[in-house]
Amino acid sequence: VLKNTRRIYGEIFKVFGSLSSAALAIIIVIFFTQQADTSRFLVLAVWILSIIFVSIVRLFLRIFQRAMFRRGKFTRKIVLIGDNTTTHALARTYKEHPSMGYKVVADIPEDDIEHTLQRLMHIKNTEQLDEIVQANPQFSSHQVERLVDFSYEYHIDFKYTPDIFESHATNIAIR
Repeated sequence: VLKNTRRIYGEIFKVFGSLSSAALAIIIVIFFTQQADTSRFLVLAVWILSIIFVSIVRLFLRIFQRAMFRRGKFTRKIVLIGDNTTTHALARTYKEHPSMGYKVVADIPEDDIEHTLQRLMHIKNTEQLDEIVQANPQFSSHQVERLVDFSYEYHIDFKYTPDIFESHATNIAIR
């Protein structure tokens, strides 16, 4: 599965950089092995064509992946934990933009960690669960630690999302 965090121009730039490095390595090997019969035109043509074809394939895969996400296929199943503006904004964003590849399977607003863990276990047992997103800044470090332990034990990705308004006030970059 491709990561959708990069814009298409950035992805093509990465392809260009990777294939240019590979072409340079081939040129260095040809130089040091003294293979005079190797065509420089052939090396240049292979380099250019590989950039074009790999970029086209990556673009096709990206389009295919987003189409599958819109149909609900291959999405990452997530649980949002918290009951604040951040949680509601995330749930709304994931619902309005299925091409992002996330599907919210549950929203747990409770502050009681035991009840939260019981609900997570039930969700994990009834359907696939890929990520837990903890968006409640009121959780104590002990509660967060219990969530991290749960996600580690069951091989579920754990992500923490700070309060949107709190992070804007501190002027930090958010991803």
